[in-house]
Amino acid sequence: MSNLSSYHKRLFVFLSVATFFEGYDFMALSQVLPNIQSEMGLSEAALGNLVGVISAGTIVSYFLIRMADKWGRRRVLTITILGYALLTLMTATSRGPVDFAIYQFTARIFLIAEWALCMVYAAEEFPADQRGFVLGLIQAFNSLGSITCAVVAPLTAGYTAGVAQRLSGRGHSTTTHRLRTSRNSRNEALRGIAASSGR
Repeated sequence: MSNLSSYHKRLFVFLSVATFFEGYDFMALSQVLPNIQSEMGLSEAALGNLVGVISAGTIVSYFLIRMADKWGRRRVLTITILGYALLTLMTATSRGPVDFAIYQFTARIFLIAEWALCMVYAAEEFPADQRGFVLGLIQAFNSLGSITCAVVAPLTAGYTAGVAQRLSGRGHSTTTHRLRTSRNSRNEALRGIAASSGR
């Protein structure tokens, strides 16, 4: 890594942050499933259907990823970051399982497309002799994000629940607040790094 240019080093940080929070956010939904079921009064079957609808966004993301060849990598990556931030905000306003599923389904499209484009960026931009190492290291940040979420989410559950209830007075906002909190920090980090990348 020492022989990489300053651009490649900034790009590596950007992609690592993006994949870290992709792993974090992917795990976050699993962490809050018990809250979703309790707060929205869902049966086991209804909860399974909810997760199935959200997960279907992974398949649909393929069509957005393909647009990178037509619109350009950077433009589509920017769209995924902004789109995911917007859908996260909209998720926090959900009032039931239907709109929650719609928002999270669309957010999943942007999230998976962002991760895929990060991998494409790494494969195309980094020197051939460093490519495999960089791809492996960036993907390791994805796993680290999942592990971090698994550790942090239970520890912050009580605090975020109290804050959410004081802010809105609605029980189901606990879940959406926990999702929004992690993603706000992610989006701020990505915007800051992207602004300094220069390309």
